[in-house]
Amino acid sequence: MKALRFKQFLPAIAYLAFTFYLFTLPGQDLPEIHWVEKINFDKIVHLGLFTVLVFIFSYPFKKFDYTNAKRSKWFIYITLLSISYGIAIEFIDIAADIIGSFIGYAIVKWWFKNK
Repeated sequence: MKALRFKQFLPAIAYLAFTFYLFTLPGQDLPEIHWVEKINFDKIVHLGLFTVLVFIFSYPFKKFDYTNAKRSKWFIYITLLSISYGIAIEFIDIAADIIGSFIGYAIVKWWFKNK
């Protein structure tokens, strides 16, 4: 049985980097299309991006003679990692808010100390 190699996942890793870039774009950098908001296009885009993410990370397993049980286990791992990635992306804004709050706290504490 051949072993999986890192290079077989390079397209998936490139796609992951591309989605990370897209998810971290400021909202004002995206084109404003009013009809898109009415059909919740954002949700459809996320659905598609994460579907492709799981598929593209799972694709290298097609070329290997793993048992169905072993393949299924890997697909579950990949799916759980994809879910974790989705949750982490949502926390980027929360992390920025928390860091901003601590910076504000440090500035206020310094400012009142020097008064």
